[in-house]
Amino acid sequence: RIITQKKFLFDSTLKRMSTISMVREGKGAHLKVLCKGAPEVIEKLLKEVPENYEKQYSYYVKHGYRVIAMAYKPLPNDLNCNFISRDNAESELIFAGFIIFQCPMKEDTLEYITKIKEAN
Repeated sequence: RIITQKKFLFDSTLKRMSTISMVREGKGAHLKVLCKGAPEVIEKLLKEVPENYEKQYSYYVKHGYRVIAMAYKPLPNDLNCNFISRDNAESELIFAGFIIFQCPMKEDTLEYITKIKEAN
């Protein structure tokens, strides 16, 4: 169970969004920053970048998939969320993984690409 306490909404210029949430794990609950966004953006916010990070997400992007990076950061349970800035919340994150979406082309996409190329 996850209870969101504060949201940093998606911003197209930042290419990410985050929440500060109480996450129930087993018998306990822990306050965490949960962040998702463009892999190249999240990479700059990580405390430690995993080996082959760029190679992994680039492979899927080059093969037509959409990739979102996930990261988190534990916070003290007694933290007053009203006083944490977005910059502070979204720093020193821990990489949690990639979500990879298959994004197939529509049937008529190749036809329109050809028409655009021919028009030039």
